Amino acid sequence: MLFLLMSLAHAGNLTNIQLSPAQQKEFDSLAQSFHIAACDSISLEKSLEQKPPCRLAEYVAPFAKWLVGKGKTLDECVKDCGARCECMTSARHFKIDLLDAPVAGDRHAPVSIVVYISAMCPLCKYLASEIFREVTTGALQGKARLVAKPFTAGPGDRALVAAGHFNKYWDYIIALNNIKMRPDEPILLRVADSLGMGNAAFNKLLADSLIMKKLVGFREEGEKNEVTVTPTFFINGKRYRSYKDPQWVVDAALYEYEELKSGR
Repeated sequence: MLFLLMSLAHAGNLTNIQLSPAQQKEFDSLAQSFHIAACDSISLEKSLEQKPPCRLAEYVAPFAKWLVGKGKTLDECVKDCGARCECMTSARHFKIDLLDAPVAGDRHAPVSIVVYISAMCPLCKYLASEIFREVTTGALQGKARLVAKPFTAGPGDRALVAAGHFNKYWDYIIALNNIKMRPDEPILLRVADSLGMGNAAFNKLLADSLIMKKLVGFREEGEKNEVTVTPTFFINGKRYRSYKDPQWVVDAALYEYEELKSGR
């Protein structure tokens, strides 16, 4: 099976993960038994043997190897690979307003990554910070843009929107991510002050009815799009239902970019 791995370069070269003999055997079984509908419903192994290989299979193979390396059972790998293929090829698109929230990266990039977040959610802040880096200086630079929409009306999310009025939205998310504790109001104010947003002006914005109106709008849009938890991702309007890990969100966005570039 090495032939189908050595040429793949997605998700930060995770194909370099070394598998034990038992894991390699499991991966071989997975590649032979897992069929991809978008690749003419043939197996992952056969999809990669095609000339040229099926593009989706090239993206699924590193993910499958990563799952095996994490100790997932064959049944779990089949389920997770199936869910990933389904979300990456979904024909269902959700309507999302990209004009009313701060954008990171090239505003004209062809791929949009939208995530509904909460400032009180550690995973939200981590993912938003990591993907911000990817769309500004990393693998998604010029290919994708990131929009993060607060999903609650809590003090942390009010603070995020307030920071946006100072053009510090992303700085504020990254600063909150660097604080390894649940941010209460004094912490929110200290972070704002550390970023050059005066406490008096920032405090005034926190109570502004326009901020609450914007948050209500984000919430209503999210609920229409069937969002119930944070973080929830959409890539070019398609609901992302795979691993909420930055490397795999980035990889799904790269797949979308390649599909657009090929005109499919």
